[in-house]
Amino acid sequence: MEIEYIVGEKYKEQQERQRLDQLNEGHKQEKAVGYTQWNCTSVLLVSLFGIEALMPLVLCSCIGVVTSFHLGFFLEPTGVARLIKQNNLPSGWRFHVINSIIHVGPVFWMGWLVMSRSLDVRLADGLWAACLHLSWGLFQTKGTLLLDKVYAPMSRFSWYAMWTTAVTSEIILTPWFFD
Repeated sequence: MEIEYIVGEKYKEQQERQRLDQLNEGHKQEKAVGYTQWNCTSVLLVSLFGIEALMPLVLCSCIGVVTSFHLGFFLEPTGVARLIKQNNLPSGWRFHVINSIIHVGPVFWMGWLVMSRSLDVRLADGLWAACLHLSWGLFQTKGTLLLDKVYAPMSRFSWYAMWTTAVTSEIILTPWFFD
C-alpha cells in the first residue's frame, strides 16, 4: 500500500477545493442581499432626495464596488460563469449590459453629481464608505469576508484581494482622484 503525502501548496490547494465544493453543495440556501443592491439603492435615494452631504460617500462606495467586482474577472476567469449559474443571471451580452447598469453606471452618475455640484470628496467620505462596506461584509460572512454564499465560490486569495481593492478604492483612490 502506497501512502501519498500532500505537503505545502498542494495541501492548501486541496483544502481550498474541498471548501469550494462544500460551498457549492450548500449554495442553494436563502440568498442574502448583495452589497451592489444596497449600493444601487443608496444611489437612487441620494439622487432622488438630493442629499448632497452623502453624495461623496456614495461615490466612494460605487468606485469600491466597481473596482472590486471587475478585479474578480481577472483573478478568476470562471467566476463570472459561476456567478451567472448560481444566481440565475442572464448570460452573454445581457449580463454585460446589466453589469454596466448596476456597476459602471452608478460611478458615472455619482461622479457627475459630485462634480456638477462642486462637492468635495474627503478622506472621511472614503472611510465611512469602507466602514459601511466592511461592516456589511463582516455581517454577511460571520467575520470571514468570504462571500461565497452571497455571490459565488471563489478562492480566499481572490476574496481578500477584492476586499483590499474595494477598501483602497474607497479610502484612497476616490478622494485622491476627485480632490
